[in-house]
Amino acid sequence: MTIIKHNAKPKLRQVLPVMIGPIVGISLLSPLAPVLAVPAALWAAASLTYGLALGFNQKSWCACGAGIAAMLMHLGFSIGFISQVVRRKALGGPRPSRGTQLDAG
Repeated sequence: MTIIKHNAKPKLRQVLPVMIGPIVGISLLSPLAPVLAVPAALWAAASLTYGLALGFNQKSWCACGAGIAAMLMHLGFSIGFISQVVRRKALGGPRPSRGTQLDAG
């Protein structure tokens, strides 16, 4: 949310994880047009392949699961980021977070 807070232009490495949610959402329409599943399949294949490579490199079965964890983190970040952007636009601007305390003095 720092990008939004400071009105900064995001870099490509910051934009790509945000696109995972829409890619997965669009892939739900793949029964109508199978080509819509390709971006999500490529992302899943890349994540799982990287996890397997990491596991083989570290000789650890647990590290092989890093691809699954990365997929869940990317998807969660994307959905959370997009929902915050939509919420801010719907409510008309930034809102104080739950952790913000008001000064009584």
